[in-house]
Parts: sequence; structure tokens; C-alpha cells
Amino acid sequence: MKKILLYILVLAAAVSCVYPFEAEVGGESHDLVVEGNIVPGTVAQFYLRYTHPLQSHENMSEGADAVLTVRDENGKVYAARRVGSALYEVDMTYASPDLKYSLNIKTENNEYATELMAVTKAPEIKELSYQLSEDNVDVVLSLDGKDDNRHYKVSFLETWEYHSDYLAKTIFDPEAEVIVPLPNDYQYEYYYCWRTRRPNEAVLISAAENESNKVMRHVIMSDSRGSKKFSIVYRMDVSVTAISDGCYEYLKNLQQSSNVSGDLFSPTPSRMESNVVCLTDPTKQVVGYVDAIQPTERRFQLDCRSVSIHKPKLILDDYYLFVPDTEELTLLDYYNFGYRPVDDRGQMGGPIYWAQAQCVDCRLEGGNKNKPEDWPTYDE
Repeated sequence: MKKILLYILVLAAAVSCVYPFEAEVGGESHDLVVEGNIVPGTVAQFYLRYTHPLQSHENMSEGADAVLTVRDENGKVYAARRVGSALYEVDMTYASPDLKYSLNIKTENNEYATELMAVTKAPEIKELSYQLSEDNVDVVLSLDGKDDNRHYKVSFLETWEYHSDYLAKTIFDPEAEVIVPLPNDYQYEYYYCWRTRRPNEAVLISAAENESNKVMRHVIMSDSRGSKKFSIVYRMDVSVTAISDGCYEYLKNLQQSSNVSGDLFSPTPSRMESNVVCLTDPTKQVVGYVDAIQPTERRFQLDCRSVSIHKPKLILDDYYLFVPDTEELTLLDYYNFGYRPVDDRGQMGGPIYWAQAQCVDCRLEGGNKNKPEDWPTYDE
């Protein structure tokens, strides 16, 4: 009988309070990899690494030793300082966005450089809002580009508050094998959480086929209304840059190549041409594309409860709560199988109900207790 109960517990754990899991997923080569952009008015960051063969035991994350500089069209040089294994920073705080710039990299054996590039002007964000369908929430973006810029790169950071499904008023001590009441001011340690997420890929938008360089209500993020990110407060910090034609084609090709399924009918990825060339050996290939950009930023925040955005996939109604059967199993057995005590459901002195751990402890859904300083306070 105990084996049957164990099997039921494992099966229940697989379906109780389950939420989508987002997995974040990398010939002989020692090509230079360059990541970063020239950004006047900021401290620009560049990452320099080398590629290695798949069978190599060398660490791709180790940086390349180099002297990196940015030069403007008048000959002024901005020298980088190395602040990490692969990270170089260039202080361009007082650099003008109206000049052209080039990047120069000198390694032990080679020299690399870009041509002088004009800074692509930041587009104006005309709208950053949301739209609802029956099942989804879409964040939409409208842009008004400057000059002849027709290509844009959008990156964003999502932050949201969410709560566990049940507010735990007790905790199980596995060493003493007893249930201990939680102080009132400590119960919420398991209840309120915040989570951040930055997508691996930027959103690329092209207005090349439009009559103007305007973009109208382009969807940059779409997710289910059942997602917990829309249960309390949702925030998105958006950065938009206009990018050159070459950068757009490079990034588009890179995204297409990384999404190839690998079957016989998949398109063959084309070679991604970098604008960083090796001056000492033009046959050497460089990975990466450096642009001169001017970003524009905007924050979007939504109190999801005030507009009834969230549509839970399951109305709990204490559906996942149960009182452990201790005739065949001990409370420690339930604990080891991923269950946690909740409370007595208002029955003073009554039995303590349990639930799957991730229904009780919000941290088990990927969040943490790091509340942003400027976060709206609706709860304590």
C-alpha cells in the first residue's frame, strides 16, 4: 500500500500547480568574436573572445587579450580599459553623436578595424502599450524613425511581481519532523516574489517596405493571459536603436541560423559577413557586427489587477490541498516528495493541509525576494 501511495504522490507532483518552464539554451577555428556597439554619450561596452572547435576543451568564455580603441573622424582616440576577462569599456560620455567613428582592435598577432561609421539616430517612441485578445497579452510599439533609417533593434527587460498560490502559515522541520507555526511577519517570505527576464534575442523590425520610416503597433512581446507575470504588476524596460542595413542583415541572418531545425529540408544558413575586418590577414573571419548607435529608452508598467488582465488557467479553490495520510507514510515522506504544509484552513486545532512546494513557496517558480526600490507598494 505504501508503494502505491508513493507512486500517487510522484504523479500528483507532476501535475500540481504546474507552470511553464522556460529553458534558456551554443573545421578548426579560433576566430575573433566581437560583441558591442559604439555608443556616444555613454560608457560603451565590448566583449572580445575567440571561437574554438566543438571538440576543444578551451573555455569560450575566456576573453581575448587586446588593445581596443574607438577613433572619431577628427582623429580623437578613446581608449578602452579591460574590466573583466572578456569585457572592455570605452568612456564616450562626452563624445558627439554627430561624428563618425571606427573601432580598432590589436591582438598579439593581428589588427582588426571597422570603417568610419555615422551614428544612426535614435528613433522616437510614439507608443508603448498593450493590447488584449481572448487568450494573450501583446506589448506593442510604435516608432517614428529619423533620417533614412528603416531598421530597428528592440531589446527589453521584463520584471513582474507574483504571489504563491497559498499563503503558508506553517513550516515543516525535517530534522525534528514536526510542523512549526510561522510568525505572522514571516509568512510572506514565501508569498511575495519578483522575477526578471531578458530575452536572448533582440526584436528586429524593418520599415524598408513602408512608405515612411514609421512603425505602427508592432508586437514586441506576446504571452498568455494565464501567465503569472500578468497577475499583479508587470514592467518592461525597453531600449530601441536604429541600426544600419548591414547590422540588420547580420542580426537577421544570425537569428535565422540559430533557429534552423537541422533537418534535410531546412534552409542552409548563409555566411554572416562582419564589418570588422582583419587588416593583417584579410582571409581571417571575424564573428560579430559593430554599429554606431544612439538608443532611446522607455518604461512600460501595468497594474494587471486594475484592468483584470490575468486569466488563471486553473481556479484553485483549494483543489491541490490535502491532509496527509500518515498511516502508511510519515510527514517526512511527504516533505521529501516535494510537499509542504500550508495551514489548518481556519479550523483552529484542526488538521494541517499540505500542497505541492511550488504552490506554497514563490521562489520555486524562478523568482526571488529582490523587490525593486521603485516598485509600487500594494502589499507588505
